[in-house]
Amino acid sequence: MLDWWFPWHSVGSDLRYKIWDPEDHYFARVDMADYVIDTNVPMDQKTWGVSHYIIEDIGFGPDFLKLNFKRPKDFGYDESIIGTEKCTSLVCAVGEGNCAAAMTHKWYPYKDGVMFCSRFWVGVIMTESGELINGMPEGISVPLQVPKNLYAHNIKEFTNLASFLPQIYVENKDNF
Repeated sequence: MLDWWFPWHSVGSDLRYKIWDPEDHYFARVDMADYVIDTNVPMDQKTWGVSHYIIEDIGFGPDFLKLNFKRPKDFGYDESIIGTEKCTSLVCAVGEGNCAAAMTHKWYPYKDGVMFCSRFWVGVIMTESGELINGMPEGISVPLQVPKNLYAHNIKEFTNLASFLPQIYVENKDNF
């Protein structure tokens, strides 16, 4: 379901992104829609090498963000962990915007659902050669309110997603 959600919400109507967090999500578009909807591309690979252009509000007002999704190995992960009991799947992206950040969302079965683990590295950018580095100028730090707001936004949007994803998946899993 989650492998389906990440590519699905970025194609078609903006309503797909807005339902995730109606108060804070405004717009989402993918740069390679033909790739995302291609039935020959495995579901867990539909975000690899794709960028999402979004407008969302994490507490500072609506902001434009470009999320550059990466193949896990290009993000530094050992792909042999994918499909194991501690990592069913994951998505990785490097964001470009007012405050750059790298992120990973990983999930695996837990009790009657899934354990969803998010990690953010605020201020990290990816070089043209693919290296993740500190993108903050010397002597400048990320204001504490940025990770606090990002943390609160992440909990809000994924709590909401859990409330409707099983139903919307059943209704739309074959509809890109």
